[in-house]
Amino acid sequence: MRKSTKVSRRYFRFLAILIVSAACLPVVGCSLGQLADAGAKVTLAAEHGTLFYAFDTLAHPEKSTELLAQVIYVKKFKEAEKATVEFSLGKESLGEVLTDKDGYARLKWAPPKAGDYEIKVKIKAVPDDDYKEMLKVTPASLLVSACPKETRFIVIDLDHTVVASSFFKVLTSGAKPMSKADRVVGELAKKYGIIYLTHRPDLLGNKY
Repeated sequence: MRKSTKVSRRYFRFLAILIVSAACLPVVGCSLGQLADAGAKVTLAAEHGTLFYAFDTLAHPEKSTELLAQVIYVKKFKEAEKATVEFSLGKESLGEVLTDKDGYARLKWAPPKAGDYEIKVKIKAVPDDDYKEMLKVTPASLLVSACPKETRFIVIDLDHTVVASSFFKVLTSGAKPMSKADRVVGELAKKYGIIYLTHRPDLLGNKY
């Protein structure tokens, strides 16, 4: 009985965002078929049965920040614990860490000066042979944007601000840009750093 409950909880965590979003269907006008399609896209985003994501972050120069990635093994509906993950900048390895019980790999690192740093993240080893497919997963990347404390930013929401569509329209490939949004954002970017804010889970979007 305990084993069954544990599996159910893992399955629930994997689908939780879709279940919660379903409660909003009458408001956003999204059909159950569209929701199912969105769920299928999440599953199809898995590579070799694995969802592997790294998270962008802001930092101050010469100040320690946390580099974060997550590994979820879709085949078992569970986070991959004790997988070895390496963070690197160019040809330099910044360090290797083990994922925790929630599949997160965390590494402290301080950017040497102001600027944007693209960090590569790779699965280097797995806890046992049941997870060996994860070693074939393409490395992920994250951006560390190191800015002085006095840097000025503007935070811009996406839905109905830059994108003239709701969350579910984006998921079902029906998103359209807001009229003249690119022009306005371009003008703002001349004076300020731009931070795009979204409530969309990382599992529902791809990085390029």
